[in-house]
Amino acid sequence: MGFGAQSAPIVHELQVENVSSMVMAYRNCLHSIKLGGASCFTPSIEHVARTARKHAQGDDYYMLVILTCSEISDLSKTIKVI
Repeated sequence: MGFGAQSAPIVHELQVENVSSMVMAYRNCLHSIKLGGASCFTPSIEHVARTARKHAQGDDYYMLVILTCSEISDLSKTIKVI
């Protein structure tokens, strides 16, 4: 699953305990990636939705953070899946 970032390896799923740890994870990854061109978000959104549905009875929360520096190449599909 890729978004358009131009580096490897990229960790797409991070377990964080709170907002502060989410911000720290974001800051840490900024130094190791180079944002790329147009991005396709639909597969990522669908993946997170499937994972969250599997654990719907649990106490966990799932958050999808999308950062982009360019156009969304599948904008109509992205809007529909959201």
